[in-house]
Amino acid sequence: MKPDPIQSEGASENQSDWVKTPVSNLVRYKPSGVYFARVRLRGKLFRQTLKTSVISVAKLRLNDFIKEKTAELGGSRLS
Repeated sequence: MKPDPIQSEGASENQSDWVKTPVSNLVRYKPSGVYFARVRLRGKLFRQTLKTSVISVAKLRLNDFIKEKTAELGGSRLS
């Protein structure tokens, strides 16, 4: 017997590969354990790997990423 497609769909919706962290603008990709910056500036979403699986290093790199993107956009603030 085939599995019910409605049940299969619902189960996969609840399981995401992205994990929230206690730090704003920082998410972790579950399969690899690598942290990513996810920042919205001037209404545009920027996402970039921070190339680390250590949260303390990810926090430092996140701040650098935000400063870099803010400077590129001419001093815009987070929105």
